[in-house]
Amino acid sequence: MTSEEMQHTKEFMLRHQATFEANFRRSMEALQQQQAQSAADMMRIKELGGELAKSHVRMQNALADLTESHKKLAESQCETEEQLRRVLKAVERGFGGNGRARKTS
Repeated sequence: MTSEEMQHTKEFMLRHQATFEANFRRSMEALQQQQAQSAADMMRIKELGGELAKSHVRMQNALADLTESHKKLAESQCETEEQLRRVLKAVERGFGGNGRARKTS
């Protein structure tokens, strides 16, 4: 190999080394940016997970309150139905059970 060919080969290798280093540097910068973004995304996911957990607790509490209200409403409805039965019985006694008012003498 002549001196000129060696020089040409050396320059070729140096150019490729410089290109490789520049590409490697860009790749490392991109990787660092992606890592930073991933870290930020993970923090946001953790925050959302905490918010979701709090929301779940609020939903459970609301469901418990709704269940309690439903029980009270059912009890109240039973009491109302019982009172209505008593009123109807009193009305039936007053009319003698045939729809006509009894004569009171």
